[in-house]
Amino acid sequence: MKRPRENFRHFARLLLPWVLVLALTGPGCGGDAPIPIEGQTITVACGQCVFEMEGVEGCPWAAEIDGVRYLVQGAVPQQHQSHAVDGICRMERQAVVDGVIRDEILVVSRMELLPAEGVPEDADELHEHVH
Repeated sequence: MKRPRENFRHFARLLLPWVLVLALTGPGCGGDAPIPIEGQTITVACGQCVFEMEGVEGCPWAAEIDGVRYLVQGAVPQQHQSHAVDGICRMERQAVVDGVIRDEILVVSRMELLPAEGVPEDADELHEHVH
């Protein structure tokens, strides 16, 4: 017959790997586990002007992935004219991104904005913008 200490050691050896797997793969106190995005083509636009996201102010980059909209942080295009005829405040655009969805925010490490499609020929170059 095994002694109690030996039983505990045997039990601990069986249980410990499962506890570690659950601790490392499950969501933590900070919310859901991050969702990686690699080389995916997604829809991007202004969170306020185009997507009309509730509680959003200013003209932040936003993305729509599988019908869910996220604010975008990280490596967004710096030279983009948001209010130009092909800007994110005027129309939805397609972009290829790498990043991760974390706490309901898309954090991009790479965003390649694809050429705009469907820009009206007679559109003003810049529009007045009032929030």
